Amino acid sequence: MSTVRLGAESTDARTLAVQPSASQGRRWVWPAGFIAVGLVLFAAYLAEARTVPIMSDTASNALQAWDMLHGNLLLRGWTVTDVSFYTTELPEYALVEAAHGLGAESAHIAAALTYTLVVIGAALLAKGRAGGREGLIRAVLAGGILVAPPVHTATVAALLSDPDHTGTQVLLLVIWLILDRARPRWFVPVIMAALLAWGQVADPLVMYEGAVPLVLVCAMRLYRRRDVLAAEPPHLLEHFIQPLPLDELHGVVVDAVVLADAVDRHDVRVVQPRRRPRLALESAFRLHV
Repeated sequence: MSTVRLGAESTDARTLAVQPSASQGRRWVWPAGFIAVGLVLFAAYLAEARTVPIMSDTASNALQAWDMLHGNLLLRGWTVTDVSFYTTELPEYALVEAAHGLGAESAHIAAALTYTLVVIGAALLAKGRAGGREGLIRAVLAGGILVAPPVHTATVAALLSDPDHTGTQVLLLVIWLILDRARPRWFVPVIMAALLAWGQVADPLVMYEGAVPLVLVCAMRLYRRRDVLAAEPPHLLEHFIQPLPLDELHGVVVDAVVLADAVDRHDVRVVQPRRRPRLALESAFRLHV
């Protein structure tokens, strides 16, 4: 009997040892799958982009990125429009040109890379935090809608040749992914504001596709929680920074006798050693009737 028990215990130990490695292996399935699909899509989009001629807008961006790459970061001497793509497509063009040089092929590579990021970003956003079959169906549905650009010369040129706001969608997808995945922390709104401002410099469309919808959603959520906020008004905005871990005690006890007597019970962690100068006792005890 003892031999059988030892064998069972050793079998259980081997099973427990295999389980972490199996879970770690499954953890890499989704990233590896997205990378593999992204490489395949990039190769297909690059082949399609090579069939589209380079337009004047693409050539202008390629030359501006080349100038930025060689030290003219503020594009002195250039006359740009209100849609300059200065913080979206131009850095991407500069990185591609740094590796491949200035030419039509660099523009094709940048266009294919941009649209690949759009498809992968949409699939990631649709997947959310779901896994397994549900996550796969979500990603395939969203990515499948975008995977094949319409076979039309103007549409293909807009998506795989001219910048034409395609890179702006990559930045917006990054913003939505951060909002979807990030935990509620005080610095998340700061990052969102910085990214929206970064995109606004390049493309005013960010205001209408990013900032305005975000403000509307926040307003709707505040309106839905109006009863909670009215019943429990925030004390010194502490309820709006509730996730801060260092702010442990938020309670404010009010004992209203003629006049309001509020006691703020925040834990300031004061330690007083014995037989030494110490803090004074609380003064002016309340009179009870």
